[in-house]
Amino acid sequence: MPATYTITLTDEEERLFRLYNDPQHWIETVFYHRANEAMKELYKLEIDKAKAGGASIPASVEDGVIASDEESMAARTQAMEDKLNVPEGIDPLTGEPFRT
Repeated sequence: MPATYTITLTDEEERLFRLYNDPQHWIETVFYHRANEAMKELYKLEIDKAKAGGASIPASVEDGVIASDEESMAARTQAMEDKLNVPEGIDPLTGEPFRT
């Protein structure tokens, strides 16, 4: 099911995006790239899970995402955060507190 998300940029962020490109285009490009990478990561996890449990391997990346469950995603997210040792409320990419 498609979804729409809205973000709010500070004046400085919006100006920066305009200097390099159209903000909407830039944000969409970054999001779609990261979403594609996340789907590949999840597909690999589903393949590993299928091999370990003798189940069938998902035929496509999309099938792997559909086959995954919330628990496996939560475990993956927690493992990534543990690996990065990121404190609660801190952006792992910048090391800065999340903006609210």
